Amino acid sequence: MNYRVLYIVFSLLIISCSDEYDDNWNYIDNFPPPVILEGKRIMENEFANIDIYTVQSHIIISTMRDTLFHVYDKNLEYLGSFGNRGRGPYEFPQVALIRDAISYDDTLIVFAIDLASNKKYGIDLLETLVSGEMKVFNEHELHWDLYGAYFFYTIDEEMIVGTYRDQFYQRLDGNYGLFYYNPGNDSVVTVPLHNLDILTNEGLPVNDPSARMNINSHASAISPDRSKIATIMFYTPRLEVFHIGEHSSSQLYLKPENVNEKYDLDTFYRGDITVYYNDIHVTDEYIYFLYSGHKEAEDEIRSLEKIIQVIDWNGNPHRQYIIPSRYDITVFTVDEDNGHIYGLSHPKDAIYKFPFQ
Repeated sequence: MNYRVLYIVFSLLIISCSDEYDDNWNYIDNFPPPVILEGKRIMENEFANIDIYTVQSHIIISTMRDTLFHVYDKNLEYLGSFGNRGRGPYEFPQVALIRDAISYDDTLIVFAIDLASNKKYGIDLLETLVSGEMKVFNEHELHWDLYGAYFFYTIDEEMIVGTYRDQFYQRLDGNYGLFYYNPGNDSVVTVPLHNLDILTNEGLPVNDPSARMNINSHASAISPDRSKIATIMFYTPRLEVFHIGEHSSSQLYLKPENVNEKYDLDTFYRGDITVYYNDIHVTDEYIYFLYSGHKEAEDEIRSLEKIIQVIDWNGNPHRQYIIPSRYDITVFTVDEDNGHIYGLSHPKDAIYKFPFQ
């Protein structure tokens, strides 16, 4: 399972991207020559893994097991687990991800979203590990117009920012977009993101919410200092960067050669569509992307090489790292302080550690 699997429903479509956006996008190229990274498998007792996240030398594995979240330190020592599956208080009826954390004085809060009840829990990680029980520091019941979103980030008590997907519920604009949510007065402000158009053979809009959601799949991440958010699309090499509080983005086009954003019916049905990016990780200084560049159908049947591309927040290329095909990683996280990239392979259900500089 990966983020794309959560979104993908094959439909008979033609997909096209309007050229009107292209004049507003800044093109990024001239990356330095890539460095090949060699890794080793770690945490071999972990299974049914969905995602991996690092914060302050803690490594958090999100799983599909009865206890969802498993925590390790930088030396790969197991620290504990929390987040029970169930329908009781502070339990999760379905899988959840942790991809956000914030420090309050000496308290480290990690955030998990209960998609079924549309709640966001701030969990005191250190107290949870000491007590063996999930200690909820705060919680917010999110605006129901945001139901189904995966990416939420807490700025402060008056602002949660994230990206929504409204193709199914049609409560906002029917697209992907950025939102600012104030839990105090339950108000939502939305900002448009770039969306791919979906057309029939006759060039008319397709009334297929699943298909529109799938082709516009994306991942996002927020800088640790809570000042910037970046969102990357999977099926076209486009990145948008927002400074928190602003309603316009820096639009960056990570254009490799021969980008095709138009597909006929048979091409899309066969999975003959390029997956450009699988995942994103950010620090205060850099944005890391997991680049694939392979066809969807090809990615499903065999292990493929991936590339981690690194730029700064102004769009300047910085580094490239090749992850050989034998690791077949799907998602990743970066621990810059300790010089490690952690990659998780969904096909292999395995976690790898890559030293890097």
